[in-house]
Amino acid sequence: MAQFKDLFTELRRDTGLSQEDFAALFHQSGSTISSYETGRNQPSFDMLIQYADYFNVTTDYLLGLSLIHISEP
Repeated sequence: MAQFKDLFTELRRDTGLSQEDFAALFHQSGSTISSYETGRNQPSFDMLIQYADYFNVTTDYLLGLSLIHISEP
């Protein structure tokens, strides 16, 4: 089963944004994004929802709980 850190990293890289640039979109630091991508920290529920909306995926997909990644409108 995929882990949040791996799915999040893959989705962020697919946007073509650096950790710093991605973090700026959410008024966070690059080190926060780095800590998610290394698995040292997890985002809050509120941030998880914002990331899922940004990537147009479900929160279940981001958490590695579902293979279905497209969020329905």
